[in-house]
Amino acid sequence: MKKIVAASIVLCLLLCPLTALAAALTGVNISQTAQAEDALYVFFDVTDETGAPIAGIGAEDVSISLGGRDFASKVGTVGGSGLGVGYVFAVDISRSLNEKQFAYVREAIGAWIGAMGEKDMASILTFGDEITMLTDFTADTDALLSTVEGISPTDGTTQLYNGIIRALDVAKRQSAELPLRRVLVILSDGMDDYPAGATMAEVTAKAEDAGVPIYAVGVKGKNNQSELNELGSVARLSGGELYLTEQDQLRGGYETVFDRILNGYVAAVALDGAAADGSEQGLILSVKQGSVFVEDGVDVRLKAVAAATAAPTEAPANTPAPTKTPAAIPTTAPSAQTPKAKGGMALPVIIAVAAAAAAGIVVLILSAKKRGAKKAEQEKLEEIRRRQKLDELIDVKAPRSGGSATGVLTDRTVALDDEKTVSLGGPRQRRLMLSLEDTRSGGERRYTAPIGRELTVGRKAGEVDIEIRDRSVSGRHCAFALRNERLFLWDLNSTNGTYLMTPKGKQRIGGEGAPVKNGDVILLGETELAIIVYED
Repeated sequence: MKKIVAASIVLCLLLCPLTALAAALTGVNISQTAQAEDALYVFFDVTDETGAPIAGIGAEDVSISLGGRDFASKVGTVGGSGLGVGYVFAVDISRSLNEKQFAYVREAIGAWIGAMGEKDMASILTFGDEITMLTDFTADTDALLSTVEGISPTDGTTQLYNGIIRALDVAKRQSAELPLRRVLVILSDGMDDYPAGATMAEVTAKAEDAGVPIYAVGVKGKNNQSELNELGSVARLSGGELYLTEQDQLRGGYETVFDRILNGYVAAVALDGAAADGSEQGLILSVKQGSVFVEDGVDVRLKAVAAATAAPTEAPANTPAPTKTPAAIPTTAPSAQTPKAKGGMALPVIIAVAAAAAAGIVVLILSAKKRGAKKAEQEKLEEIRRRQKLDELIDVKAPRSGGSATGVLTDRTVALDDEKTVSLGGPRQRRLMLSLEDTRSGGERRYTAPIGRELTVGRKAGEVDIEIRDRSVSGRHCAFALRNERLFLWDLNSTNGTYLMTPKGKQRIGGEGAPVKNGDVILLGETELAIIVYED
């Protein structure tokens, strides 16, 4: 951590702006890309080790590679870019909030609309028993404010996942009249109790493919921590974030999201016909701070841009037009001025053939270099994606939303599916390691093994991957494996059971399994173990 020594209050005040700029660079996240004719706009966030945004990033700090080529860019904040933002407000109108609490929602969205810029537009959608788009995109703030005043919590059920899918469809529509930057701002407690609603898998796939970030204001309740965790994972997968807030602090939650969007960054890249040819290409954005740099990557498909052509040169006014000369008639005898090669071929012909051959070789070399650069770019993108999966799995820091660092197990369990096992391999294979640290030994006893197709834990030496010498632990007690990009734990019909320790107490994990995370604490018989996942 950066240590600041201030000799006086004045010196401290002078140093404060500098320390804000010098926050430790930790993360960069591309939240959206958009093309406008011959320019590509890359919207991204830069954060420090606490997840707070870092200010003061400029073009000198940013490098962009597209299809293996490096491009210069202009970098600024979204609020200062003059591009405008297209907001889609999706509001939960179930009775999870009473009318008094919902008044804070109307106040917060009204304040947001009142602060919209000249080029900003907004659409408002509600979800509950039904999903209703109250207004399409408009810049008419009076009409938007009037619509907001008419919203109230009236419904008994919540179509959260259906609402997200519908709102993303609205947000990703293409029109020359709409701002390039689009965001979905959603208010919810994370609960989805609609009988025929979309599944988590469906909304996750939609969030990943839509290309629109979701910024969720999550309303904390007594029993909705796991649901908010799921909403947060959907938001982060889309390129957005979850911000938790109390029911009486909703305006503050919306203001935090508003500031985060406008203070995010956008890089403008000028395109040419070679870069934008209609094919899918890898885009990698790097941000550097001193000797430290972080990067993020996405695949983009750019609409073709016409190659630049040289402007025709006009002849001077008094220059006569060139006269067309007839082609020379070839003769059998060579001209005395035309040198002839040894085999009878004219030297100019040889020169032309040699030049063509050299040009062909140059083309082949450039083509090979381009293929090599594209392969390297793809490998780098794969490595970035692998790191993102790994970071989500092993991150032990408290989430930026302020929620619990460990997931809370619900009554619902997830069936294991060997067909959906996901490898975190990438170009450079590494091993994922699992350590189970005995919490009652002060960390002195730690059991470690690589995570494979299945990692078993129990008391019988030679029959399990991790041996725990405790009579309360069964011979083959439980097992771990990576599935669906998550770490799963299930019980192997043990005598004393396998439990996940939660804020509500211990909850039993059955043979069908359940997801666990780095930092979770499990109980096997009388042995309490903290889960630690790391990369070897």
